[in-house]
Amino acid sequence: MKKAGTILFLSVLIVTHLHSQKPEELLQKWSEKNPVEKVYLHLDREQYVAGETAWFKAYLSSDYLPDTISTSLSVELLNSDLTVICKAVVPVFLGGSSGQLELPDSITTGLYTVRAFTPAMIKQSP
Repeated sequence: MKKAGTILFLSVLIVTHLHSQKPEELLQKWSEKNPVEKVYLHLDREQYVAGETAWFKAYLSSDYLPDTISTSLSVELLNSDLTVICKAVVPVFLGGSSGQLELPDSITTGLYTVRAFTPAMIKQSP
């Protein structure tokens, strides 16, 4: 009786091992389905005055190559309360894009954040 239980346990263990995948195989399959997209944003200056135009150039990449996943890019200017002050949506061609943010005349002195993202990035976020 003890041998039958041992043989059954070993056969279940072998079958389970044959059908399981290695972690690196699972990660490879996941990365093929969900490529990671990155945006690098380059602004023309570090400081701006109210009413000026902030010009930018964006570089999109995926797996260290120019990105071909997204066709549009959103760029937002946020204040310290994370309220959107102004926003631009620009097209993406061959992993690159450029555009401008028109800063309002009513903007006050302070530190602001520029955020850039694509629709694919929003879909990927948890």
